[in-house]
Amino acid sequence: MAGLPLATVPPEVLTLSSFWGWERIGDYFGPLLALFLKTGTLIFGGGLVIIPLLEYEVVERLQWLTRSEFINGIAIGQLSPGPVVLTAAFIGFKVAGLRGALVASISIFTPSFLFIMAGAPILLRIRQNLWVQAFLKAVRPAVLGAIAAAIGFLSLHRADSLSGADLATGIGRRRVRATDRPDVPQFLRLEHRYGNPVSWPEGQ
Repeated sequence: MAGLPLATVPPEVLTLSSFWGWERIGDYFGPLLALFLKTGTLIFGGGLVIIPLLEYEVVERLQWLTRSEFINGIAIGQLSPGPVVLTAAFIGFKVAGLRGALVASISIFTPSFLFIMAGAPILLRIRQNLWVQAFLKAVRPAVLGAIAAAIGFLSLHRADSLSGADLATGIGRRRVRATDRPDVPQFLRLEHRYGNPVSWPEGQ
């Protein structure tokens, strides 16, 4: 990414743009276009493959999003009717409003359309080529590794975001369900309802 045009990035994370993004689209049009054209070109094996690349670029290097915002963007991309690469629209909107979202979305999908249009006429001729088959066999493990990296990133971030209160709430809910069962002794149900410590009867 050394040769890509870069807008001036503040030392802190970029603030949210206005809805239309007029005040930023001039500065960030080039960086958005270059980043998502590159990202769209490297997609192979599904949208999850690009998560580590996008996370490095927009969170660590460019500081356009916080890590929590990036995770939220991925979630929105998963929930929306379309591929996870729609996360690009979320990032573009944060950077330069609606215009930034349009630039990011068009940029990330353009390489795929170009590849299909250029490759369809010759696909039937080259799919039996031994060099092409060898290339695809070599790429598949790399795709699996990229997906594993994306899963690891999301899992680690989710584990780090769990607070003590979250864990306590989960344990408490399990305890409520357990003590409300009819086969639980009455004194345990009383302890749960009134908060009084009740010792086990001797011999139990």
